[in-house]
Amino acid sequence: MIQINHRKLTFEEYLSYEDNTDNCYKLIDGELIALSPESEPNTAIANYLFLVLVNAGIPWRPINWIIDPQAQAVTVLRLDLGKYVEIGVFQNGDAICSSVFPELGLTVQQVMSFGS
Repeated sequence: MIQINHRKLTFEEYLSYEDNTDNCYKLIDGELIALSPESEPNTAIANYLFLVLVNAGIPWRPINWIIDPQAQAVTVLRLDLGKYVEIGVFQNGDAICSSVFPELGLTVQQVMSFGS
């Protein structure tokens, strides 16, 4: 029986890891775990949101959006003392409101239209 010794990576090695593919990885207990590629709808929505923010001159802020196309919902979280805190869950024609991006003015329908 042949045994392969896989050495665990340090965080610094993970940050500089390159395998010359388009694969993305996460590091769990020193081991690289391949991530599933993003779906086309997710990529379209992310690109749309990025362009909206850039075109509006809105600077980066520590928030996270969870887009759920099946539920037609957007959950907005903000980083507070190292943990994400839910700001709100928005559905259907709701305007996505946030103290982090008060000037944004997007609806859930607008965001979802770029994923279809």
